[in-house]
Amino acid sequence: MGRTWLLNTGKRFGLRESHLARVEEFFPRHGGKSVFLSHFLHIGRALMPFLAGSSRMSYLRFACWNAAGCIVWATAFVLIGYFAGESWEIVGKWIGRTGAIVGAITVAGIVGFTLWRRRVARREAEAK
Repeated sequence: MGRTWLLNTGKRFGLRESHLARVEEFFPRHGGKSVFLSHFLHIGRALMPFLAGSSRMSYLRFACWNAAGCIVWATAFVLIGYFAGESWEIVGKWIGRTGAIVGAITVAGIVGFTLWRRRVARREAEAK
């Protein structure tokens, strides 16, 4: 989609031309490491293909670093799940009902906020 699309879309999220210029300076030296490490950052994993493409990183280089990052990320999380899987009963006892209460309060807050926003939107629509 290119640099123009990235700048136009990025304005919504505070991306400026100066930011993109810094990325373009950074990528020739550290692009591969960035692609690799982006797998461990949620937002980085989603944005990295756009940043690499807008910085004109070669597809082969991107694919190699991306594949390596995918393999390490997947292996790490599978091993964490394997070794921590047997501990869930212990963690459940430690957390107890507190986790359920906090979860219920969070869900109730999200539902309440959503309903409140809808109500405000309806009132504004009726007022017009």
